[in-house]
Amino acid sequence: MSYIRAIDSLRKGSSYTAMSEKYEDIIWQDENTSIPTKKECEDEIKRLEEEDKNTQYQRDRAVSYPELEEQLDLLWHAIDGGKFNVKSKETDFYKKLKAVKDANPKPE
Repeated sequence: MSYIRAIDSLRKGSSYTAMSEKYEDIIWQDENTSIPTKKECEDEIKRLEEEDKNTQYQRDRAVSYPELEEQLDLLWHAIDGGKFNVKSKETDFYKKLKAVKDANPKPE
C-alpha cells in the first residue's frame, strides 16, 4: 500500500508529482487543496488495507465465476428444461455460482 494511493483517496483529483512511493518524494502542485499530512496518509493506508482485506472475497469470486455467456447458457438450459423456478437449487446455473460463493465466503 502506498502514499500515492492514500493521497488519491484523500484528495481525489488533486495534482501532484510522485518521484517515488515515499511521502517525502511527493511534490504537491494543487493550489486549491492542501497536501494531507504523513499521519493522515498512514491512517488512510491502514483504512484502505482493512477495506481491501474485507473485500478480497469479491475479487476472488469475480475471477472464479464462469464467463457471463456460460452463466446465461446455464440459465437458458435450466429454463428450457423446465427446472428453473425461484426456489430451485437443482440447476447447473445455481450449483456453479453457489460453488464459487462457497469457495470464497464473505467475511462476517
